[in-house]
Amino acid sequence: MIETLKVQDLALVDSLAVEFSGGFNVLTGETGAGKSILLQALSLLLGDRASREMVRSGARGARVEGVFAPKAKSALLIGEILDGAGIAREESLIIARTVSDDGKSRAFVNGAAVPVSLLAEIGAKLVEVSSQHQHQALLDEGKHLSILDAALDEEGRASLERYRALFADFEAKSEELRKLQRLEADSASKRDFLAFQAEELRAANFAEGEDEALWAELSILANAEKLLELYRAADEALSSGEAPVLDGLSAARRALEKAASNDPEAASSLSLIEEAFAPLNEAAMVVSSRLRSVKADPERLEAVQERLELLRRLERKHGKGVSALLEKLKEFESQLWALDNREIALESASLAVKKAREALEAAAGDLSGRRKDAAKALALAVSAELVSLGFLTSAFTVELKTAPAGPDGADEALFLFAPNTGEEPRRLAKIASGGELSRVLLAVKNALRDG
Repeated sequence: MIETLKVQDLALVDSLAVEFSGGFNVLTGETGAGKSILLQALSLLLGDRASREMVRSGARGARVEGVFAPKAKSALLIGEILDGAGIAREESLIIARTVSDDGKSRAFVNGAAVPVSLLAEIGAKLVEVSSQHQHQALLDEGKHLSILDAALDEEGRASLERYRALFADFEAKSEELRKLQRLEADSASKRDFLAFQAEELRAANFAEGEDEALWAELSILANAEKLLELYRAADEALSSGEAPVLDGLSAARRALEKAASNDPEAASSLSLIEEAFAPLNEAAMVVSSRLRSVKADPERLEAVQERLELLRRLERKHGKGVSALLEKLKEFESQLWALDNREIALESASLAVKKAREALEAAAGDLSGRRKDAAKALALAVSAELVSLGFLTSAFTVELKTAPAGPDGADEALFLFAPNTGEEPRRLAKIASGGELSRVLLAVKNALRDG
């Protein structure tokens, strides 16, 4: 898939170009020969973070360029990414990355400048890097099931999603039943307490949004004298004072109307005054209305303060805001209904759990069947890949066992491996060496990718 990799002024490398042939390519060398620099160059093309430390000492910047030939599904997915970014498709995919000596980085795809995030998006569909420690995942048998699930076909993945949804539904219904059973255990004392709390909230009789309205009203009532003084000053300035703005505008308008009969230039000034008169007149009316409506009302102020104190007291118990109090009241009333009708509620909840369990068991059976098919296909594919990696007589199998139902099904998967003919396949985590695990990991990755 990768055809050429060119590196300039990266780390210790002055300039080099590597051409890859079709099939399996190997780069060998002792420690310090530069193998990791090539991986670092490739990682830059895949969208990894760049830094000034990558630039060769004394150079103004580093440049990496790769020529790729995506195949099959990878080519289709990358083509869709290029189309979405408005980048022309070419016969080859050319990716370049530059890093300046101040750490700034630029990325290019088929000659077009792109954000580095696009390289990461393309890289996820283009190259997969397996490190020397990744085989540790194979030692964790708890992860074998998720690896097997990556081999499920489209119907198998849909079956897994159906199971997960049904499991979540079963858990929710089971929890509801448990809550009802707990209520049943201490129903008498619990009911009294719930009834008290519900009645306290009902008696408060808060309406949605009332808290915001109360705080707004409090601000006006607590500052009524000051507000009246300010509105009175505004009213006098606009319309009721000794020299109101509106009277001045009216006088100016009359004067300009007379001037316009002899001077055409007066018309523009007259037009501006007429435009200003309407909104100023409206503002004067609003101010006058507000001056009449704002009143100092000590009794109402005290009532609002008492109402807000009640709100604060209930908020300390049940949550911030009237919305939270109303939601809590619904919850209390629901629990009271359940207590008063606990036999009906328990029967209904038990039936719901039973139906959810039956649906879950059916989904688990369907998922297990599809996993068995995937396990056979994965074992065959991995075994074939192992042959190409030098394990000519090895055997790889996937054992599927029944397990307690969980979020991902009622199955347990184990990878079994026999390095040589005649050996009984045993748990991979128990018998494989580090080198064997690395090759098995590569075989699993290739099998999943090809599938």
